[in-house]
Amino acid sequence: MASAAATAAAATTTTSGDVATVEIDVEQDQSRWALPLDSYLIADPHAVAYGEQLAVQPCLEEAGYAWPVPWQDLTEERFEWMNDAGRTLFNAELAARSGYHRPITTSPSIQAWDEFGVYVNSFNADDAFNAVFDTCLDAVRAENPMPNMDDQMYVYGLIAESKQIALSSPALSDAAKRWNSCLQEAGIDAPATPEMMPTDQMKATFGLDGSEAQRAAGAT
Repeated sequence: MASAAATAAAATTTTSGDVATVEIDVEQDQSRWALPLDSYLIADPHAVAYGEQLAVQPCLEEAGYAWPVPWQDLTEERFEWMNDAGRTLFNAELAARSGYHRPITTSPSIQAWDEFGVYVNSFNADDAFNAVFDTCLDAVRAENPMPNMDDQMYVYGLIAESKQIALSSPALSDAAKRWNSCLQEAGIDAPATPEMMPTDQMKATFGLDGSEAQRAAGAT
C-alpha cells in the first residue's frame, strides 16, 4: 500500500574544498509511487542483470557451456505497472483491467528473458558448472564493479523504516478503514488493509496458489 510519495527529480553535486555535497530536489509524485530514496537505488536492475549475463556469456561458452542470452530492447517501456525504482504501481486504471494481478505483457523481449530465466534455473550441465560460473562472474565484476550492496541494503532498511512509520499514521489508518467499509458495503469480505489482499477466500475462489498468489499480493 503506498504511503505519501515523492520523487527525487534531480540530483546535483557540488564540491567545496575536498568535500562533495549532493543536493536532491524532491518533487511530489504520488502517481508514480516514487519516494525520495529512489535516487539512491540501482536505476534499472534488469539492465544490470542483462549486462552481466552478456559479459559472462563468452567466458561460459569458452568453457563449453551454452549460454543463450536473448537480445533485450532496453529502450522499450518494460512494465507499465512498475515505476523507475522497480516498485509495483497500483491504481484505479490498472485495477479495473487486471485486478490484483500484474497486467499480462506480450513483449517479445520480456518473454524471451522469462524463457532464459527458466533455462538458467534448470541448467545443471555437470558438477563443475557452478564453480566455472562463479569464476566467470567474479572476473566480470572485477572489471565492472557492481554498486556497493552494503549501501543498497542500508537504503532498503531506511525505506522499510519509513514505510512502517507511514503505515502507522492516523491518515493512512483512516484511509484503510474507508477502503474496507466501501468493499464491505459492496458485499466483498475484505481484510482490514489492502496489504492483506488477496484473502485466503479470494485465493481459493480464483485458484491462486504458489507463485501466482505471490504475484497477486505483490500488486498491493
